[in-house]
Amino acid sequence: MDLRPAAVLEADAARIDELRRRRDSMAVTTRIRMVDQPPEGLLPLSLFGRTPLPDRAALHPRSMETVAPDIAGLYVDYMTRIAMGAPKRVAFRIPLLGARLVGQGKYAESLLSRMVDFAFPSARAACLLLDFDAASRRGPDYAGAHRLD
Repeated sequence: MDLRPAAVLEADAARIDELRRRRDSMAVTTRIRMVDQPPEGLLPLSLFGRTPLPDRAALHPRSMETVAPDIAGLYVDYMTRIAMGAPKRVAFRIPLLGARLVGQGKYAESLLSRMVDFAFPSARAACLLLDFDAASRRGPDYAGAHRLD
């Protein structure tokens, strides 16, 4: 039994939580929410210039989207790791683990083998593999929430 005053216990628990938060990985959006910045932003807009860029391709309607926003975000995250030099097996470790948890290890390995570059077939295989990310992080019941087929 810890006999320290409640305020000391709470402060100690808060310190431990903060250390854990700094040590453990977290989503970028979670980290951004933790950072305070002034209402006008960290840098004044007057420091920036405007450079209009021609948009040669119009956006397609949202109804034609085939990849859920969370999978698209994961795709950018995981493929950035590969672009920065991580081996694809290391970068996709969590989805591979999720696939094994739900008995889809062979399928996941076949998806991983189809990822050879950043072209559409590889992107499709990566997005299908990323569908197992939730199974690893949240449990097997969350595998396959998104289907591209």
